Parts: sequence; C-alpha cells; structure tokens
Amino acid sequence: MGVLQYPPYQGFQRTHVTPNGTTFNITGGTQAGANLFHSFQEFSVPMGGNAFFNNAVNIQNIISILDGWVYV
Repeated sequence: MGVLQYPPYQGFQRTHVTPNGTTFNITGGTQAGANLFHSFQEFSVPMGGNAFFNNAVNIQNIISILDGWVYV
C-alpha cells in the first residue's frame, strides 16, 4: 500500500493512505450515519504491517470497495 489519492468511487470522498513505518494510516472516506465507506484501487498490508483506520468515534462499520481501476 502507498499514498493513494485518486478520483473517488462514484460519489465517495477521497480515501487517503499515508505510510508511517509499518503502519498505514487511512483517513477520509464518506460517512453515512454510523457507517464509513472507503474506496481503494488495491488493498494490501505487508506481513508485519498494520492498517489503521483513523475515524470518528461514532463509526460502527467500515465498508471498503476495491474497484481495481487504474486512474490516469
């Protein structure tokens, strides 16, 4: 995983992935009630790595879409 800042999935706000050592901080996305939606082109955490979804405390569900498109 790396820093992903590409056009969001239809109607989604951008998801930002920022590496910090072996941790990948994930911010942004689109909130709808207690749900947080993220859109990724790809999602892979290396062995020994961590994905940290940094979201509001009222989020109960994180839903991710892997769209697999390469945006140019």
